Amino acid sequence: MDRSYIAGLIQELDTPDTEAQRLAMDNLVLESSDAVDTIVASLGFSTPRVKSALIQVLEEIGDQQALLPLMRYVWDSRQKVEESSPRALAMRAIVQISSPLDAPRLFNFMMDLVQDDDRFVRGWVAESFSKFGDPRAEPILKELLRDKDEHVRERAEIALNSLKGSDLRSLDQDLSADELLGRIRQARGGQQDYYIGILKEREDALELSARLVREGGRGVIQGLYVLREINDPRARLVAGRVLEREPNSDHRAIALAILAQHLKADADAAEIELIRANIFDSDPFVRVSSLECAALSGELELVQRAVESLFVRDTEALLSSARGLSRGLTAQMRSLFPRLAEAFDVVHRRRLAEGDERLVRAEAYVVRAISRLVVPGSLGLTQAREIALRALFDAAEHKPLAVTGLELLESSTPEPLSADIRFSVEHTRSLGLLLDVPSREIRDRALKMLWHGAAKNTDSLVPALERILFDQDADLECVIHVLEAIDSKRSRSVLEEIVRSDSTLSTAAKAALNRLRGQDDWIDAEFEADEF
Repeated sequence: MDRSYIAGLIQELDTPDTEAQRLAMDNLVLESSDAVDTIVASLGFSTPRVKSALIQVLEEIGDQQALLPLMRYVWDSRQKVEESSPRALAMRAIVQISSPLDAPRLFNFMMDLVQDDDRFVRGWVAESFSKFGDPRAEPILKELLRDKDEHVRERAEIALNSLKGSDLRSLDQDLSADELLGRIRQARGGQQDYYIGILKEREDALELSARLVREGGRGVIQGLYVLREINDPRARLVAGRVLEREPNSDHRAIALAILAQHLKADADAAEIELIRANIFDSDPFVRVSSLECAALSGELELVQRAVESLFVRDTEALLSSARGLSRGLTAQMRSLFPRLAEAFDVVHRRRLAEGDERLVRAEAYVVRAISRLVVPGSLGLTQAREIALRALFDAAEHKPLAVTGLELLESSTPEPLSADIRFSVEHTRSLGLLLDVPSREIRDRALKMLWHGAAKNTDSLVPALERILFDQDADLECVIHVLEAIDSKRSRSVLEEIVRSDSTLSTAAKAALNRLRGQDDWIDAEFEADEF
């Protein structure tokens, strides 16, 4: 399989020339199952038009390993108007690709989409219910007969007529270990997924998955995927054995990913050598996985290599290293702080310039990694605060950055700052944008940080603070503190209005005004005795 060739074909899909795009699609279809992983990986960062083409290719290939990614895409892209066309195509592909063995998991998935906003999605839901002959679908289809959209009602009627007299034949799940492993090795696509689902539910799932890996052949990859999903710490030993003897790069990449799940800065000598050996591998997926392991190893030389990977242009390597560092750094590695601060600057600038969602996550991971090195009273606290404030710039639409930026700001600003080192007006305004995000947790944490460091006379914050005053579940006393910290004519006016009201906050607002008036400058003057 030539991944670079497949990636090149995917790039050719982004063309206004319909014939050229169709030719690229046909060539991708010819690559068959070998192209599925690369196509699925491309869905997350493609334009809607390219996504539509990729989904049609997946449908034409018909490989059932595309089923779960398509289901995830349909679910994750709900209420995104720009994704309407590819979502409908993905629903069609799901119905076409799936087999009767997929019915148990598809039923619940379709149930969740019965009330979807998109009429074409609801139409394909109706068709899917008839495909597998599940009698549980009858009352659902009868509900869809009353759908507001004619297209959905027609599909539901056809599906209901098709359903009459049919029944779903379930497979026997009471298989012995040998029978189950044999069927997993022999099955393909949705049928194999069905048996793997049975394996995951068993108490001996780890032992059977390890056996698939140990016995080699066609079951190795399935065993490794199950070990990654069941998240049992004992899988770490199996991953180590695979890395010691397995020449297949795909297998080693998954084994490294399993190892990364369980490393906690505690790699032993053998694991350190395995990570070091794979970090220079010719396969890019192996290298990327080993970088995350390096960051989580606890071995300073390997951790430093992961930090240096934050400066590379390879976004996947950057993301993998950052993810590992966000979990693997310890307070004993504070010597890495200056270099991490430099890396943050590089990643932050790239995120602002490129707008890639992967860079958003990478920056959030780097910020969290820096948080792990911040110790109250230590050197670098002011620099950490500056990093947090920069990360929070334009973070209102990026929850990972909002959360990690606030975490770092809280750890570097545990108490209200003195007047000479409070936030700049620009940083105060940027932080103030978080006051209107839907997440109450983010909003309350932003409020607290504004209390600790908001710049004076930042009137642009006052309207948002006034809106919060009407939310009885908010931290309203903190709002009073922020209004006091801003100390502008407008913020004082709001405090005076609260004092005049019958609000339970009137006492706190009065105290805030008294403190502010106590800080006002006095004008000294001398008068002649006979002037008054």
